[in-house]
Amino acid sequence: MVSSTKSLHGQDLHRRNFYEANLCDADLSHADLSRADLSRADLTRADLSRADLTHAKLTDVDLAHAKLVHADLTDANLSDANLTHADLTHADLTDANLPRADLIRVNLTDANLTDANLTQAKVIHANLTRAKLIHARLTRAKLIQVVLADAELTDANLNQATVIDVDLTNATVHGAYFDNYDELAKGATLNGVDFEHARFSSGK
Repeated sequence: MVSSTKSLHGQDLHRRNFYEANLCDADLSHADLSRADLSRADLTRADLSRADLTHAKLTDVDLAHAKLVHADLTDANLSDANLTHADLTHADLTDANLPRADLIRVNLTDANLTDANLTQAKVIHANLTRAKLIHARLTRAKLIQVVLADAELTDANLNQATVIDVDLTNATVHGAYFDNYDELAKGATLNGVDFEHARFSSGK
């Protein structure tokens, strides 16, 4: 068991096993956690700024209130993760797996979620301003009171997604897939959005 108060700043923790570890409040900023197993670990309020978490296993991890600014989570597995109140500003989540993750009050401003899997994720009261969601899968996701202003949703799949009070102002939706335009218009702010090349199962 790793002490939650220990500083692991900048350390090489590549492939380390932190399964169910208590890393609450730990300083893991700039650490190499690539391919590490952090499944079910407690990382509440941990500082993971600029940490390398590429290919890391973070299933069912608790990252509530964690700081992940500029963290690299490329191809990380965050299935069922709790990211409530986490700060992921400028984080790289390319190809990350986040099915059923809790993204409540999360800050994903300028984050890269290209090809990310957000199937059935709960994205509530979240800020995704200028986020890249190119080819992202949001099938059956809940998007409630989310800011996606200036976000890039090119070829994103929102099939069967719940969209309520979502701000899509000036978002790019070229090739994005939505269920129904009329329902989307009821649940989203669409100022400046060009839907000419978006795809709808009905209503557009």
